[in-house]
Amino acid sequence: VGLGETDREVEDFIYLCSMIGVDLVTVGQYIAPDGCNFSADRYVPPDVFKIYEEWGRYHGVYVSAFPLMRSSYRANDMLANILHNK
Repeated sequence: VGLGETDREVEDFIYLCSMIGVDLVTVGQYIAPDGCNFSADRYVPPDVFKIYEEWGRYHGVYVSAFPLMRSSYRANDMLANILHNK
């Protein structure tokens, strides 16, 4: 997040993911790698990432969200958690 989307759009995205059968969504803060890239539109407070995870639970999608989230970070643990809870 941080490239211009609203929190409502994030929730809509999570909902749409649930509708097409997505099991896992990761949400992290966009941080420009250098001055030649897009700058962040906003920095999302850490407590909002917890709300994203709550939206995932509500919509039946496992959401792992925190500011420095990377999709590969602990991916095996997240997948094991999903498979365990099915």
